[in-house]
Amino acid sequence: MSSVSVAMDPSVAKILVVDDEPMILSVLKEQLQPEGFNATFVDSAAKALDALKRESFSIILADHEMPGMTGLELLGKVRESHPDVIRLMLSGQLEVKELLDAVQSGVIHRYLTKPWLLEELLVVLRNSVARKISASRLEVGAPEEAEAASATEAAAARTEAGAAPAGLASADQADCSVEAFLKILSEFHPNLGNTATRAMALCKTVGEQLSLPASQAQSLIWAAALHDIALVGVDRPIVRRWLRSPD
Repeated sequence: MSSVSVAMDPSVAKILVVDDEPMILSVLKEQLQPEGFNATFVDSAAKALDALKRESFSIILADHEMPGMTGLELLGKVRESHPDVIRLMLSGQLEVKELLDAVQSGVIHRYLTKPWLLEELLVVLRNSVARKISASRLEVGAPEEAEAASATEAAAARTEAGAAPAGLASADQADCSVEAFLKILSEFHPNLGNTATRAMALCKTVGEQLSLPASQAQSLIWAAALHDIALVGVDRPIVRRWLRSPD
């Protein structure tokens, strides 16, 4: 079997799914198992921490609003005890500021909202599996296989992110808070992230054509980056309907 085909095998990396609602766990089990994912399902953060002590997991997918310990608290503990585990959150209760702080601090790698799109969830999990396989091959020193896995991961990332164009604000071009928001916007809906990036590129060109002072040109680019900032607070199903049919 080629390294590419192995990288696309969803059963290679073990996934720990955490949610206190039995119905949610049941639905996720029905959706993930037929796709070949090797997943363990638990209904509390405490059980998740116990499972991590007994078994080795590559990915954790956690709800936020849970009794005893929130998902962010759980993923924060996982980051400390198992830093190599990919940390995903699936929740409909996370505030924008909490999400911003979690992304900036590295507590979570990816955020999905409830109700979720099955296609999006599957893409995120498959990409996470590909990343883990790529990382593991680099660790054991298999450069050819690692290169193939990295190529597979890059292709999967382009699929997940809608092949976002280059030019996202870097640390020396924009304030870190603008960068963090762009990341959140792209994770909230890739099309919105792409739109913001294109708007930034357009405004950069406008600033150059008008010979704006550097500070004004930078402000214009930041305004372009943040022009859809309020949409993060809108239910994603509404945003999806609007993107499909603006009328």
